[in-house]
Amino acid sequence: MDQIRRIKSLKVESQIFNQITSMDRTEFPQPWSERDWGDLDLKERYQLFVLEEKGELVGSALFEINTWDKQAHLLKLTISSVFRGKSLGRTLLAASLYSMLATIETCYLEVSVSNPYAVSLYKKMGFAVLNTKKKFYSNGEDAYAMQAILN
Repeated sequence: MDQIRRIKSLKVESQIFNQITSMDRTEFPQPWSERDWGDLDLKERYQLFVLEEKGELVGSALFEINTWDKQAHLLKLTISSVFRGKSLGRTLLAASLYSMLATIETCYLEVSVSNPYAVSLYKKMGFAVLNTKKKFYSNGEDAYAMQAILN
């Protein structure tokens, strides 16, 4: 059975920290350094959710939270390639957003224009394209800025 939970400290949960950074390096086109991950304040400004199956990390969703604007910024949504095609990205994103409904009203994200699967997922989840950010990524690739109104 799949389990989705919020991680409140990467220092305390070092096994998850190692799994997330490893998955980020292998599955995400623009991976973060371990230091970037380690510097996250998961108590207030950031929220990290993980999807696990039988103790194995399936995916993670990282949000930056702006409580003043009641907005979440999805920074990363990653599903292991072994588990793709099973709607687990949708499951993780939906559960994460649902758990934050008391504090956020909108969610914002950027997604590579060359990632049609992710763009399709976000549109199915109610996100609309706001604009295109030219050369947004370090490799010069463009990104769509997308937003969903949750409340």
